[in-house]
Amino acid sequence: MNRTAGLVITCSWLALCAAACTDVGSPRSAINGAGSELRPETAGVAARRAAQDDAPSKPDPASYRVQEYPMPSPGKGPHDIWIGPDGLVWTSEQASNQVGAFDPATGNFRFWDVPTSHSGPHGLMVDNQNRLWLTEIDANRIARFDPVEGSFVEFSIPTARSGPHTPIADGNGLWFAVPVGPDGVWFTEQSGNQIGFLDAVSGQVREYQVPTRGAGLYGLSWAPDGSLWFAELQGNRIGRLDVADGTIAEYEPPTPRQGARRVAADSEGRIWFTAFTGGYLGMFDPASGSWWEAAPPTRASQPYAIAVDRWGVVWFSEFQPHQLGRFDPETGEFREYALPSGAGCRTIVTDAGGTVWCAASGRDSVIALRP
Repeated sequence: MNRTAGLVITCSWLALCAAACTDVGSPRSAINGAGSELRPETAGVAARRAAQDDAPSKPDPASYRVQEYPMPSPGKGPHDIWIGPDGLVWTSEQASNQVGAFDPATGNFRFWDVPTSHSGPHGLMVDNQNRLWLTEIDANRIARFDPVEGSFVEFSIPTARSGPHTPIADGNGLWFAVPVGPDGVWFTEQSGNQIGFLDAVSGQVREYQVPTRGAGLYGLSWAPDGSLWFAELQGNRIGRLDVADGTIAEYEPPTPRQGARRVAADSEGRIWFTAFTGGYLGMFDPASGSWWEAAPPTRASQPYAIAVDRWGVVWFSEFQPHQLGRFDPETGEFREYALPSGAGCRTIVTDAGGTVWCAASGRDSVIALRP
């Protein structure tokens, strides 16, 4: 089903400074003092991006259109989404206890049952070896799925009822190199208040306690220096884990009770996050210690998922009005794209051509916003 984006709003960064985002601070004054702006991309990073093989030019934001792919049967409840190195689009089916693969080339879906019943398939990612990693939030397990064999291996987490949430393995899906360490998968424990690591070779799990109690750990992202960043939905902070020595540092955004939900790093090492409760998009620059915050044109939109594409454009989902938002740090402009009613995008990913993908949890479909 093809749909044009029914509502598109463009709002300049400077206009927001004067009007829309006064409750979260002026974007200029929120970054390292008055008169500061987003730190521009360095020449080295820009050169590396420009040198990517077959790299297309940045799509015109006005060119994007919504395309929806309904799943063949209702009751799937897709939650997370990721793109494998072979181009297949994978989803976790929370309601039907499955994982699914969508082939954009054929339009076909295929599904596999998770061995443990009522496991609560939740977070999902596909690594560079084309292995799928899945958090079973209700079964307190991590699963590894081999698409070639069609087989699962499940691993129990030592901490009971830890609530495994968001997984991340290597740098597949990112647009910068990541110096990752041992083979395995990292994950947030929403109830256990820990960051976990499952060693893919030994099957052993290591856990790292987050200092803030009841932080409600949520999204997880690599940064270019090989550190892991995470969001604290209840703790109203973002955090950094040094995977080499296990030390954790936490950072509190200027706006209190903002409900940081998901995080995504860009190639400069800046950490972007969605403030679900505060209703804004935020950024922390570890290099300078400065913050930037701005509300998108739609107020109180519950920003949820977030991703940074190959051009450094920041994409995010707005959960309540069922929209996708776009912020271009180069131009300082926001733009919003209406999605089908009830879409409910909880995670988003971007592909090499600039398409933004989401699992529509409220519609049993996969949605693509294509340039």
